[in-house]
Amino acid sequence: MKTTNRKHRQNKSKAILVGMLLGVMSLVACNNNVIYHEELDMPYEKWAMEDVYRYAFDINDSSQICDMYINIRNTIDYPYENAYFFFTTTFPDGNKANDTLECILADKYGQWTGEGRGHYRHNRLLFKRHCYFPQVGTYRIEVRQAMREDIDGIASFGIELIK
Repeated sequence: MKTTNRKHRQNKSKAILVGMLLGVMSLVACNNNVIYHEELDMPYEKWAMEDVYRYAFDINDSSQICDMYINIRNTIDYPYENAYFFFTTTFPDGNKANDTLECILADKYGQWTGEGRGHYRHNRLLFKRHCYFPQVGTYRIEVRQAMREDIDGIASFGIELIK
């Protein structure tokens, strides 16, 4: 009986170890698809009209296709159901491109669209599907909020590129 219990505990321990190992391997495998990910915190959870947030990343393969996501963490005190942002992308050769994005943060009934409980909600929004960067080198993205006034309730803003 003691031998059976010991074998059972050993098998259970091995199963737990294998499960943990597979979990770690899947996390590492998922991270191999991340080309770039950076989130910047807003001081005092406020984004002033004049604040510009800057992101920079290197592209080594101009044929690589990826999806670009925007990550926004807002508080439940954010006063609107949406937010607008201006993007200026500077290419390695110095040329620039401008984009405007509307992000829906709550539905028409005031229910937050992001995940989370308590004071914060996190939204991961697809900005560009199947995009590519035609030049090898460093790309710079500047983001400004376009709400025409200082806005309270934005805790962080991030950009993520996924293969």
